[in-house]
Amino acid sequence: MKKFIFSLLMFINLLNCVFGQDYWQKTNGPASEPISSLVINSNGYLFAGTYGKGIFFSTDKGNTWQQTALKNSWVNCLAINSSGFIFAGTDAGGIYRSTDNGSTWTQINKNITWTWIKSFAFNASGHIFTGTYKGG
Repeated sequence: MKKFIFSLLMFINLLNCVFGQDYWQKTNGPASEPISSLVINSNGYLFAGTYGKGIFFSTDKGNTWQQTALKNSWVNCLAINSSGFIFAGTDAGGIYRSTDNGSTWTQINKNITWTWIKSFAFNASGHIFTGTYKGG
């Protein structure tokens, strides 16, 4: 009987460890549009790209949100390089870069023939690579 009770307690404890932990907490969200990507910079700012409303940021772990200067854009991907620059890949607008936490954005589409940006990657040397919808 003692072995049965011990086994039962161990089973309940295992279930509690597997299913009893809350890892996610819903926030208010930055916009009524779907969120396409999230990044966090070294200062703890959370940036959210949206489909149609541009980019929002939060300085309090997602409790409140403010829209950045990049508005009314379809943002597919976000990335932050080792210098803290934020890169936004958009539909039809190409790549935008911010060096000031989203206060201003500069379009940087040099040598990009198809401006529907879908993904970013950085190599060890800090070079940025991008994947596009149809243009390579």
